[in-house]
Amino acid sequence: MLNCRYISFGVQVQQDIISGNIWTLLGLPIDAVSEDDAVAYLHHAIVNDQRCFLTTPNLNFVISAMSDADFKRSVIESDFIIADGMPLVWLSKLLGMAINERITGSGVFQRLRFCGSKDNPIKVFFFGGPEGVAEQAFKNLNDEDSPMQAAGFYYPGFGSINEMSEPHIINTINESGANFLVVALGAKRGQEWIMRNKSKLQTPVISHLGAVVNFVGGTVARSPVFLQRIGFEWLWRIYEEHSLLKRYWNDGLTFLNTLLTRVAPLWWYRRCGEKRLMVSNELNIFSSLGLNELFLTCSGVMAATNVDLLFDYVTEFFNIHISIDLTGIDYLDFSAMASLQLIESKCKLAGGKLVLINPQAHVRRALEHNMLSYLL
Repeated sequence: MLNCRYISFGVQVQQDIISGNIWTLLGLPIDAVSEDDAVAYLHHAIVNDQRCFLTTPNLNFVISAMSDADFKRSVIESDFIIADGMPLVWLSKLLGMAINERITGSGVFQRLRFCGSKDNPIKVFFFGGPEGVAEQAFKNLNDEDSPMQAAGFYYPGFGSINEMSEPHIINTINESGANFLVVALGAKRGQEWIMRNKSKLQTPVISHLGAVVNFVGGTVARSPVFLQRIGFEWLWRIYEEHSLLKRYWNDGLTFLNTLLTRVAPLWWYRRCGEKRLMVSNELNIFSSLGLNELFLTCSGVMAATNVDLLFDYVTEFFNIHISIDLTGIDYLDFSAMASLQLIESKCKLAGGKLVLINPQAHVRRALEHNMLSYLL
């Protein structure tokens, strides 16, 4: 049985876990989908009242997650994660992952503006952004002749997350009837606010899309398409928003260091792993169930082509302690790493726990370089 987060866009209901089509890149699991599929999936979630926490990591997300465990957790526990940054796509190709396309949050939003019909419109609520911008985005969107409508807006100011989570604020959003909540509070605060309130919000699709509010509000213009395609939209963003220069400079320096200290070792690990895959692509699992504990002993290789087998063993046991012995695993690819992340997340939400034990030295180093030490 294929365990996946979604099986067929726009047709099947959302499942709990995706495997084989998600890859861990420097600690963050990312769905390998096309923009067409992403738009279709989100539109299906919106019109069918299907809960989806969308996260759109870029290079800044990756770097921030390296030093902020709570921020990293907010990405891992998202329902749908798309690569909104050309550096992530470049790294994916270098490391042999299937993330072949940059999918921007603003691009997806723009396409959703013309999905559906006026009889059954997508209703958006803008939360956050600079003072007055969400209100202007509300007006601009409703002045358009499109199937998307603005259901409301709220400017929370610069208060604490607690202050921005007051019941009357959550009620304002819920009572608007919106089915797409666009949050703009800055990446870290936005993700934290969503994590704090997603269980109380009735909006099916929720995402932090900070630039969207500015684009729709007309305060910032999006870059020319050719700059987007070649990965230089950041230059335009600096031109439009000078305050971003310091962030991009710091991110660039950290990125160069990450290339040397993490990406290069992962590239070599992958090259050696491909040789192991040429010899054997078999995964063997032996299980033992104790009192509130499941022990799995694995051998062979664990990769995108066979990791589904692991889900057959663990799906019913997320609420207990699961130990996976990797002594016999010669190679663990980046898709299998993502599946293990999602199993760990599912266990955490269900009150259980996942721990990986006894990995071979080269597998342990790969997990550490890929920011997955917390699984050990």
